[in-house]
Amino acid sequence: MTLSSLGTPKFRLVRLTVAFLSFVSVSSCSSDRSTLLAPNRPTLFASYSAPVWHPSGKAIMFDHEPLVTAYWDTANGRYVQVFAESLSGFWMVKADGSGQHRIVSRFIDDPDWDAAGTTLAYGSSGTIFTVSGSDTGLMMDTAREIGSGASSPSWSPDGSSIAGSWDSGIEILSLSGSARRTIGEPGWRQPDWSPHGDSLLFLVPKMDRTEIGVADSIGQGLRILWGQSESNAWYPKWSPDGSKIAFTGRANNSDLANRLWVMDSNGANAHRLTTEGILGFFSWSPDGSEIAYVRMNLGDTSLSNGTIWIVNVTSGAKRQLTFNTSLN
Repeated sequence: MTLSSLGTPKFRLVRLTVAFLSFVSVSSCSSDRSTLLAPNRPTLFASYSAPVWHPSGKAIMFDHEPLVTAYWDTANGRYVQVFAESLSGFWMVKADGSGQHRIVSRFIDDPDWDAAGTTLAYGSSGTIFTVSGSDTGLMMDTAREIGSGASSPSWSPDGSSIAGSWDSGIEILSLSGSARRTIGEPGWRQPDWSPHGDSLLFLVPKMDRTEIGVADSIGQGLRILWGQSESNAWYPKWSPDGSKIAFTGRANNSDLANRLWVMDSNGANAHRLTTEGILGFFSWSPDGSEIAYVRMNLGDTSLSNGTIWIVNVTSGAKRQLTFNTSLN
């Protein structure tokens, strides 16, 4: 019996796997919930995670491990999901939902394209890498390590630097080869560079909450934009024009699910874009009109759970982009 995992870094889900037929894995767990399927709420695993929109707007890429089947195991009293482990990796689909296929046979964490759409920064096993690519795929033979002990890379708008999360806090790596520099205070994490290049968004952990802060590119002038007692936030991201900020979070501990939120760039008018739960990582469309996210509701055994959806930021209208194709 071995361990395998699926999900975004903050919400990475670990499951037990056993051999099943040829190159598939079985995941299962249970907890409490009233449901027609079973008396307990199953712990579920998303087939999709970490969506990232290519700057051309033509394609969305993501981690994916296809769901083969799912069922309630009455003999053992648990819900079982069977995934095609041999097909797991980094996939892509056109923005209209067509042409879904795998491009890399490995998961890629925290993906972030540079503004030109020619280089992807990503995390893997606590290390930040870059790789050349386009809206048709990645050239993995060009992958190079640029920072160990780090995660959550974010490109500067001019493509000269990458900000990331280190144990020491937020550090900025110049791709010219100069030494990386630490900005702000220890504990700041998950930076996102402003499209104007003059400031960074990031998380500010506190004893009873996680806040969203903004400071200039050397870490000065901290302002807290969102956060209150018992609130939590993840992955704050500027809209492409810098006028809005989206993030995953919950307003208090009574809300068990994380939702997708959006607010003005000054922290005003914060409101939820989704009523359903979602995984932590999401991606703005290049024109700022939509956001791609992974729907993930606790105990929801429907085929639409754990798939990628698109929400219109203005109207709130949603459409499903990817699908779990079969459930035997």
